[in-house]
Amino acid sequence: MKGKTLLCFAVVFFLTLPCIFAQEKEDMSLFEIDRLIRRTEYDEALRQLNIYIEKNPENFDNAQTRIKRIMNARNQYSILASKLITLIQTDPGNNKEIYEITAQLEKFEKNPSDQNLQFVADLKKSAEFNYFRALFLEIQNETAARSLAGEYVAAVEKAKEGFWLYRDNFYDQWENNPEITGAVDKTLAQLDVRLNEFEEKNYLPRFNNLINDFIKAVRAEQYDQALNRLSEVEESFKHYTRLRQQIIDVGTSLQSQFAEVQKLDSDSTDASFLPFMFRFVFGVDSVPSSGILGAVDAQWNSAVGKMNEAVYAVLLKKYSGYETAINQPLVTEIKRYTSLDRRVLDIYKLGLSDSHALKNPYDEYYGACSYIQNLSESALRLTQVRKEIISVTETQQKDIARIKAADGNETTLIKRLFDSNDKIISLAGVKSDQHIASYEWSSGARSDFSGLSEAYETILDDIFEKTETALTGSWAEITEYYSKDAVRIYDSAFVYYNCADKYRTGFFTKIPNNILSEINRDVSKSLVYQNTFNANPELDFGIVYSYPDISYSISQYTKTIAEKGIASLNGYDSVILENFNSRPQQKENIEIQELVNKAQENIALERQKLTKLITDSQAQAAVAKNQMTAAQLARNEADLRYSEAQNALRREDFDTARKKLQDALSKYDEALMNQNDETLRSETDRKLQTLGESIAKAENELVVREVRDLKTRAKDAYFNGRFDDAEKYLNQAKIRWAVTNVNEDEEITNLLNFVNTAISMKTGREILPSAPQYPEMSQLLNMAYQYFDEGSRKIGEGNRTGGEADLALALESIQKLQYVYPLNQEASILTLRINRLLDPKKFTDEFAQKIEMAKMMCKSKDTRQEGYANLLDYYELDPNYKGLKDLIYQVEIDIGIRQKPVSNTGVNRANKLIADAQKIYNSAGNDTAKLQSALAKIDEALALVSDNKEAMNLKDKITTKIGGNTSTVLSTEDERLYQLAIQRLQNNNVVGANAIVEQLLKKPANANSQKIKDLKNKIEARS
Repeated sequence: MKGKTLLCFAVVFFLTLPCIFAQEKEDMSLFEIDRLIRRTEYDEALRQLNIYIEKNPENFDNAQTRIKRIMNARNQYSILASKLITLIQTDPGNNKEIYEITAQLEKFEKNPSDQNLQFVADLKKSAEFNYFRALFLEIQNETAARSLAGEYVAAVEKAKEGFWLYRDNFYDQWENNPEITGAVDKTLAQLDVRLNEFEEKNYLPRFNNLINDFIKAVRAEQYDQALNRLSEVEESFKHYTRLRQQIIDVGTSLQSQFAEVQKLDSDSTDASFLPFMFRFVFGVDSVPSSGILGAVDAQWNSAVGKMNEAVYAVLLKKYSGYETAINQPLVTEIKRYTSLDRRVLDIYKLGLSDSHALKNPYDEYYGACSYIQNLSESALRLTQVRKEIISVTETQQKDIARIKAADGNETTLIKRLFDSNDKIISLAGVKSDQHIASYEWSSGARSDFSGLSEAYETILDDIFEKTETALTGSWAEITEYYSKDAVRIYDSAFVYYNCADKYRTGFFTKIPNNILSEINRDVSKSLVYQNTFNANPELDFGIVYSYPDISYSISQYTKTIAEKGIASLNGYDSVILENFNSRPQQKENIEIQELVNKAQENIALERQKLTKLITDSQAQAAVAKNQMTAAQLARNEADLRYSEAQNALRREDFDTARKKLQDALSKYDEALMNQNDETLRSETDRKLQTLGESIAKAENELVVREVRDLKTRAKDAYFNGRFDDAEKYLNQAKIRWAVTNVNEDEEITNLLNFVNTAISMKTGREILPSAPQYPEMSQLLNMAYQYFDEGSRKIGEGNRTGGEADLALALESIQKLQYVYPLNQEASILTLRINRLLDPKKFTDEFAQKIEMAKMMCKSKDTRQEGYANLLDYYELDPNYKGLKDLIYQVEIDIGIRQKPVSNTGVNRANKLIADAQKIYNSAGNDTAKLQSALAKIDEALALVSDNKEAMNLKDKITTKIGGNTSTVLSTEDERLYQLAIQRLQNNNVVGANAIVEQLLKKPANANSQKIKDLKNKIEARS
């Protein structure tokens, strides 16, 4: 459409003849007209020629020649116009040729018609814009291509090829403004100077040689040499930078000049000379590396790129050393070459300017250098951290071993574990903060360094694995220690609690006074001795000595220890939590959390037990206090009973005195059982013994008189055949005698022998009404009498058969009775009467034999009682039998029922013994041994003549003077043993009871204790 429009304008233009307007002007010469022709001012030239011909017809030919020249030029114009019309019709997009034709058309005539001028101008402007624009872009692309190809001078030359674009337009427009054109000319001259400097044949080779020297030193790993070469390179780049900046300044000046032009001509656009020029200098953004500056910068980038590549290659080589070892030399080498590479990259800082700053295309290598340097340093740091953590962990293991060995420094070692934990955590740091991705320099990561990156993360993982293992192991030991020590703290208090019970319940051995004093000074020493005094209870008869006063002190000490223990456990809690909470790494560790929680539970449990122990120890102290109170109450009552015994003695109420004395002993013993007190024991034993002796001595005078009376009454009963009464009186005398005398009275013993023999001979002869079988036996005896009476009657009446039958029944009843009472007198006599009635002759013939048999039986101890009983029965049946009465009398003497008549020799012997005893008595005074000797002689005399009054009187005097030698009371310890023996005997432990009695009798003072002797007899009776 655009081409058709241009075509229409062209047809109209060329079909229209030029209009020549005559003007009234001054005539011109041909020379002047030629000047108009040269200036293509054809209309004015034709007008002047027309005037000239009119005035100078003679020069018509000359004028005609000039007219032909003008017409020929206009004919050429028409030809170009026709060509332009054809071009527009056939190739409207050929801006270059359209522009060239229109430019020629403009040259043909300076002042064409306005219509013609406007058409050509519009057509030229349209073609010019498109053509210049295309050419401009072509040049920019070509400069960029040559720059990127390393043809930097060629690129500049190519840019210079576009300097003519819009140049003529600019100078045509501003030819009358030399201020503008002059400034532009000056700027363009400066540009020529800078470009000539850049294109100087040795400039770039010299520059590149320095670059190559540096690269060569780098590749040879001659670091110091490379530094020297780099300094030279930097100097060269500084000069290069100045040249670059000067080129930039030229371009900037062109920009400023264009701005001034725009102020004068607001229609000025970028499609003009100055904008094209400064864009040829700076290049365009749409075509990277374009323009002169693009070539300059491409040379810069290429040089730095090569240097960077060389340094980076060596850096990679140095970096690969991590595979062998991550050490300081590796880090040093990496640091040297990263520093070198950064210095290479820093060359771009020389290219900084207010405008058109040179962008560093290798800027990423800053990140890479920072990455590998920081990575290597961090890897080395982690390697050293791991090594140090291993060292700390090894020390921890040694400390843990020492803690387990309990070498006495546990508290210090635990603190060291806490400190080492802090050190490990401080060394390890926070893992999330140490991952490569967490560092700012991680943005420079490259796959080139993935090996060390992976190694770094592996080391980091290993560090935290070791850290976690070390912390867990350390905390396991710490919490175990505190848990165990919490138990130890409780046990150390609880052991005193148990210790208090031991002192309160008592020991089998007394605690010496020096140890008691030591414990009272320092109650903690009680623990040392708690097992010292527990001898074998069987050996010591289980007698214990209780110390509730010490127990009370220990209980209070237990409370104090428990309270201190609770304070310690609270401290343990604080230490554990303070250290646990001080480090997030520990709080986030589940295993450590569980260990801490478990330790807190253990500590809480022991604290709870200690709290309970405080309560229990106070209850325990109350028990000890109660026992001490019980001891005091028993002592108070013992003192009262002692006073009552003294008062009873004054009243000569000996039974009460003895009872109160025994009560006092029991209460003193009770007091000492509740609380052993050796001072009290010694004092008690002394005063009770003294009072007991006083009671025994005072009562003994009465005992002697009463016993004498009982012996007299016993003799009377004996001689009158009242053996049971005699036995009763003698037993009373024996008991009464034992009240004050430990040794038996021989007189009583002798009399009892006679009485007991007599009684034994009569045992079973009678059936007492008190006997359990008395009713049945009486019935059998009555039946036997009835049968006997009936049989006797029948035989008397001549009915012998019937009588014998009844007598047989009588014998049958007697036999039943004799199964139980074989020596019964009535049954025996009735049997004899029945036998005599059944066969009188036979009975008479055998009666003498029966008497002789009974006599023989009396000679044997085993059959003596039966033989003596038979003799009595025979005497009852036939008292007149010759010699039977005398036989019975002799048998009674032989078996000890009757005393043998005293001979003159016996009487004389008795009198001498009495006289000797009297003499000893008279000289004995209070000498117990002499008095005992006199007493022995009197007892011997009374054995010979039992009814000698002189002997009896002297004996009573002697026994009175001797006083009661029986022990009224035992010592407090012996009393306790005595009671224990009774308890054992009651429990059928006869052997145990006897062992105690034997132990008691080893003491001479206890030999006179009647109750010990009685107990001994009971034991022997059950042995």
